[in-house]
Amino acid sequence: MLVEQNINLLHGLPSDRSSKYTGPQFLLLILGGFLGLLLLIYFVNFWLYKNAQSNLMQLLVTKDAVTKQVVRLKKQLGVQDVEEDGSKAFVEVKRLRFSKIGFSSYLEELAQYAPYGIWLNGVSFDLKMGMLSFMLNGKTLSTALLSRFIKTIEQHHVFGKIDFISLRLQKNEKDNFASFTLSNSK
Repeated sequence: MLVEQNINLLHGLPSDRSSKYTGPQFLLLILGGFLGLLLLIYFVNFWLYKNAQSNLMQLLVTKDAVTKQVVRLKKQLGVQDVEEDGSKAFVEVKRLRFSKIGFSSYLEELAQYAPYGIWLNGVSFDLKMGMLSFMLNGKTLSTALLSRFIKTIEQHHVFGKIDFISLRLQKNEKDNFASFTLSNSK
């Protein structure tokens, strides 16, 4: 008796084992993981959107408060063309902030050119009828330092306009310092 059997060499022998990467259970696992990832992305985006919305509301409230303060400040300063929304007020305050106001240029030069050994205790300015009255109080280690300091600031453009008329020195016997008062008035 002769038995014939056909074997397909391309597919190999038939097997009862199914692959662990095929089948409905594996596909359900992949689909569940994908849906979980989508839910995670959705909740993260939702949280970020709510956070951004909250920050935007805080910024709007802060902008309104600052605008009201600028309008009030302009009204107190008597600046014309005050608008309720404060749009021109921001431009005006920004321009004032970066320009030299009052006596700031004098103070900047004093800070820049005061040498070691001179300590400034007080500076007073007064502008009456177009005339600037200026007084500088301080202490020095030596009168030579003070003399050099006066010559230095007189050579620069801000103090070059001021003629120092009065210099009062007072030496204290207890310490090594001399107190001075320098002014352009008697």
